Amino acid sequence: MSGAGPAVVRTREELESLVDVELGPGPWLTVDQERIDLFARATGDRQWIHVDTERAAAAATSLIEIAAAV
Repeated sequence: MSGAGPAVVRTREELESLVDVELGPGPWLTVDQERIDLFARATGDRQWIHVDTERAAAAATSLIEIAAAV
């Protein structure tokens, strides 16, 4: 395994050779609402906190207010 790009591990031995090896960060990935909605559809995980942006924003605002009051 060498060179730029994602690491490709083909054997157990290659995987074991990576124990304790820092692979470094990958490129940034924008996680927008469309991506979240697609994931929700694919997995059946349609929790409101992920797919109902208005309700989630209201809940976040409430939590911030509660935290500020403590």
